[in-house]
Amino acid sequence: MDNNFFYENDVRVTKMAVKVLRWLIIVFPLLILLSAVGIFQSKVSDLIPLTVIAAIVTFGPTVAYKLNAPIGAMKYVTTLALGMLVALMASDPTIGIYMTYALAMVFSIFYFDKKFTRKIAVISFVLLIGSLYFRSINVAQIEFETNFEWFISRSLGEGQRERIKAISSFCIYSGLAISVIVATGFIIFRRPLLYLVGASDNTIDFACDYL
Repeated sequence: MDNNFFYENDVRVTKMAVKVLRWLIIVFPLLILLSAVGIFQSKVSDLIPLTVIAAIVTFGPTVAYKLNAPIGAMKYVTTLALGMLVALMASDPTIGIYMTYALAMVFSIFYFDKKFTRKIAVISFVLLIGSLYFRSINVAQIEFETNFEWFISRSLGEGQRERIKAISSFCIYSGLAISVIVATGFIIFRRPLLYLVGASDNTIDFACDYL
């Protein structure tokens, strides 16, 4: 009975992932359009090869699904395709990804398979390192990704070390405080949040135990 439940859940999640990936192909053409009109700073010439690769990544799971690939293999194909799509976007230095790196790992939770999620976490980390390498190739040394980096560099140049210490301490402690608040809120309200992201009466206990 339990094996049937987990298999049916894998089939349902995989089918949903295949549909979502097909729609995500519009991301890169949209980036090309917005860059062409000057809204984004990405180079269209850099986005075109990424779009071709993204098309293969997003439609690959659909082809595999149509060929009746085993569900055990399909959950790797779909989840890794999602991680690779994020890594492709992150390889462009003008696109901010940040926490989106965790998207594939978060999605893997829907399969209720701890070993699978651990594997995806490791693979996502490898994809993160790879995308950061390609991202760093095109970043000029005089440019800064965030205003904070610019502020620190300028303050160092002015010799304002005390100001740097004060701002850095504030950022660290406020980040820790926000993390504690978010984590506490998630623990307290995890059941309604899990229902909100698609858990049912049949899966809510599994999801709570998993987390």
